[in-house]
Amino acid sequence: MKTLHALLIGINNYPIDSHKLNGCLNDRDAIHNFFQQYCEANDLNYQPLLLTDESASRQAIIDGFSQFKNAKDGDICILYYSGHGSQMPAPKEFWRDETDRKCETIVCHDSRIGEGRDLADKEISYLIWKATQKKDVHFLAIFDCCHAGTITRNVEVINRMAEENTTPVFAKKFEGVEFYKSQEGQLIPPEGSHIALSASASYESSVELPLDGKRRGLFTYSLIDVLEKSELTTLSYAGLMTKVQTRVHNRIGSQHPQADAQGDASVDQLFFDGALVTNPKHIVKFKEKEGWIMASGKMHGVTSDTSMKVEQEGVLKKLTFQSIGSNQSVLQTEDWMQETDAVSYTHLRAHETEA
Repeated sequence: MKTLHALLIGINNYPIDSHKLNGCLNDRDAIHNFFQQYCEANDLNYQPLLLTDESASRQAIIDGFSQFKNAKDGDICILYYSGHGSQMPAPKEFWRDETDRKCETIVCHDSRIGEGRDLADKEISYLIWKATQKKDVHFLAIFDCCHAGTITRNVEVINRMAEENTTPVFAKKFEGVEFYKSQEGQLIPPEGSHIALSASASYESSVELPLDGKRRGLFTYSLIDVLEKSELTTLSYAGLMTKVQTRVHNRIGSQHPQADAQGDASVDQLFFDGALVTNPKHIVKFKEKEGWIMASGKMHGVTSDTSMKVEQEGVLKKLTFQSIGSNQSVLQTEDWMQETDAVSYTHLRAHETEA
């Protein structure tokens, strides 16, 4: 039996008041629930480690990578982080690759108090390499934070970006630096084969906002929505992110989720290498004034080219769209649809047969 080893991190309660967030634990818990549910449905052993607020210190996150030490060939490893992203001055040994002379970072719970510091992209690269070296595992890293592409605050929309940590850090203090490659005075951290999904490009902000009655990161919310409504056995990471980008852009046009691959990994490979089997479904309901309504629209990736079929008494029948809105669509009424028997159709589910 394959095992999914997961390190899932969510930080809301930063010790500095201006850094506090509200949706990161909701995101982390939603990701956890998704993996738990689908592992149970697909006979996968699920081994999660959840780090929350105070338990997500810099050292605790580094130590948390030991969650992957028991991974065997064929297993799946997940790193998920929801919290603040930021930057820090790059030591001169990294200036060749960091033209702006800054490293992208994640802000740990203790990063900005005492002598604390962020966890830099170079260090995360090393930690993933350490977890994957000499192993044939599928490693996926997901970051819902700002400046995540290489790794106006108001009541509704909050940026997950902390101010730059300007405290200089010597290269010799970087985690695992003894394993970095030295070349002409420059240091290059090792890279393990993995896929990285990021909420935004390295120069952008990532937002959290109210969604379905809770504070949520728009990226994680959209990602889970796509995963729940897609046939994962045929969905590549590139295809996944195309759908996620559509959902995100329908709300925030300035945030561009990214997919990247390192080593032998490829964004064209299937999500989890096709290890999860799902049945993509969209709820269809009959409303007296509006007719047949599907609770999915453009923000969910539905277009005029999307082919839908509905299951009626075990038989799949084709549906056509009358109109497609941002978050719901109106279906063309067919002869076999029984409007007078609306109750029996209330929980009818439509199957997406072609993205």
